[in-house]
Amino acid sequence: MEAPRQLQDHHDEAHHDLPSEPGPNPIGKACNFCRISHTACGPERPCRRCIKIGKAHLCSDVQMRKRGRPRKTDPRYRPRDRKAAAAAAASSSSSTSYVAPPDNSTDDRHRMTVAVHPNGAGTDPGHQQRATHPGHYDTGVPLYFTSPDSSQRELSSDDDDNGSDDNDGGSDYDDDDDDDDSALEDGGFVRRGSSAVKAESQLANNVIEMMSAEMRKMRKENHDLREKMRRLKEKHKQAKKRLAEFLDLDQRPHTRMKIDAIELPRSSSPASAPPPPPSSTAMPFSSPPQPPPLISAAAVSPSLREARKYLPFLNHYNIPPERPFVIDNMFSHPISAVVVNGMEVSTPPLFLFTNDAFATMLQFLPSELAGSSLVGVWAQNAAIARRMAPVLVAKAPWSVSEVYRMSSLLRRRDGTTFRAVSHVQFFYDHSGMAKYSIAKMLKWKNDVLHEGEQFDSWVGIANLLQHGQLGATDGDSASSERDDMCYLAQLLFDAPPSDYAQFADYSHEDIHQPQHQHQVWDNI
Repeated sequence: MEAPRQLQDHHDEAHHDLPSEPGPNPIGKACNFCRISHTACGPERPCRRCIKIGKAHLCSDVQMRKRGRPRKTDPRYRPRDRKAAAAAAASSSSSTSYVAPPDNSTDDRHRMTVAVHPNGAGTDPGHQQRATHPGHYDTGVPLYFTSPDSSQRELSSDDDDNGSDDNDGGSDYDDDDDDDDSALEDGGFVRRGSSAVKAESQLANNVIEMMSAEMRKMRKENHDLREKMRRLKEKHKQAKKRLAEFLDLDQRPHTRMKIDAIELPRSSSPASAPPPPPSSTAMPFSSPPQPPPLISAAAVSPSLREARKYLPFLNHYNIPPERPFVIDNMFSHPISAVVVNGMEVSTPPLFLFTNDAFATMLQFLPSELAGSSLVGVWAQNAAIARRMAPVLVAKAPWSVSEVYRMSSLLRRRDGTTFRAVSHVQFFYDHSGMAKYSIAKMLKWKNDVLHEGEQFDSWVGIANLLQHGQLGATDGDSASSERDDMCYLAQLLFDAPPSDYAQFADYSHEDIHQPQHQHQVWDNI
């Protein structure tokens, strides 16, 4: 044990007279106030700037902080190289081995201390431990570095973190981190922290699965939203198309009136009429007949003039004052007007106009009935419909029918039904088909559905024409038997004359309210 001590003393005496090597050039540093103002100053303290500004007693160097990540391992454990340890153990297990200090250690700061391990294994001859503070200068106290046992190798990741936190404030060793990592791998410390790696991997997998589930959910919600938007656009397109049809239907009479107003002066002057084309140049087709020219305003009855304000389609028809017209006053009785879509169309007729009296009778608003289906409040009678079929077709273009008296079952908003006797008149288009109809309610009574009557169903005119011949024959016989009950034309009503006494006349002063009807006739 005395040999290393003697060699160390000899080394100190040999190099005692040699001058010390000059150290590295001092790095220019600034004091605390100069660093704040980003100004350099000399090494003297207090510096000139602090003396000038009157802060010489506060001038000092800034204590530099240690940079870098905290150490993950305890620096006390320094496993030796396995090859060097095996070679040292094979040479001698009981002999004392030592390593002389290098010759280039001329400064006390670089002096190395070599110690002998008590078990005789010795230290790594190629590894040197550098002293970092004056307490390690030639004290002769050996530094023992033993390989950790199995219990220390199985330390958990929590112990590693605690050890690194304890050494975060500063360490007495300045060894490189790369040497520590390689030493840990060589010493079998790879298993340390494996549980933490597994936990982090499991956490990452859970996060990935959660994000994938959220993405799938968002993708499904986006798909549902696109489908909903597509259906909404389709409904909007259909509603827009239907609105355009209604607007076209509403503007068509005004357009016809403008055309008639332009063509009427031309047709009245014979000189301006174009000559008929020769037979060789005649057109192979014929244009549809135009509505007859309107009669003068002086020859129009006041009731027709008032009706044209609310029913513009009446401007296409010439109704002389001597011809019967279904309307005598627009507000004296419940009045409704419907439009027929055509003979081949299975769509039921639609309400074109209803006055307040008719809408109140059905417990609706006029705006609610306008544009709605007729069969929603009107029950179609199969027998009367078959007899009406010949009346609706094959008439003169732009003509007006006679006034018929009909019976029909109507349904209120609350579900109660009543039977009404009305005057009905039909208006035909350019092809002779019934296009519009106006009904004026005269009498009514509470009643229920009879055989052959049904709400919310419509049989087209084309299907009714299959029984037209039979219906026309029955209608002729019925009208011949009931001529005394017909007001202005043939009667299309199956009830005997005695049944009319059960119907209540419509009157503003004395109106018989139904049992389930609300008191809505006060304002009529």
